[in-house]
Amino acid sequence: MRFARRREPSRAERLREWVWPRGGWWRTFLYVLRMVWRLADSPHAIALGFACGAAISFTPLWGLHFIIAVLLAWLLRGNIFAGLFGTIVGNPITFPFIIPAIYEIGRLILGGHGAPQRFHLWDSVLAGQFGVIWPTWKTMMVGGLVLGPVAGIFFYGLVRMAVEAYQSRRRARLSARQSELAAPDGAEEQA
Repeated sequence: MRFARRREPSRAERLREWVWPRGGWWRTFLYVLRMVWRLADSPHAIALGFACGAAISFTPLWGLHFIIAVLLAWLLRGNIFAGLFGTIVGNPITFPFIIPAIYEIGRLILGGHGAPQRFHLWDSVLAGQFGVIWPTWKTMMVGGLVLGPVAGIFFYGLVRMAVEAYQSRRRARLSARQSELAAPDGAEEQA
């Protein structure tokens, strides 16, 4: 094969690239952002779709973010692919900040009636003590339903400005290129 790897990566290498991509998270973020800019849709639809994905990333519904982002973008008439790209807001780098934030916001809203401050999730699951997990999940869900729309509004504005700027530059470049091709070389000299 022409672009195949010389050797197949091991499981450890694949896991490392999932946690920390080879080019870094900033390069991955810029790549996704450029893919969003190039989507063929209105700036409003693209920004709305991305905002749906970003807002869903703030909920503790891990494993369902893609599905819910697509459904929400479809219901709100946003761009579905942008909704998928928007879920990248929740990633292994941002989750250590998102999870405590949504938990604390949820505790404030519920009046401090969340899960106990210190518990070991894995030990609780193995022991079958799901009564400890439910209050934590509920608290995080309440916090996520508050912070998610805030993040969605922020990313809507950011992505809409970026897409409008990109699309206007692209239209200007294309019209300049078309005017160059439309005018023959001899016509400029005669005028």
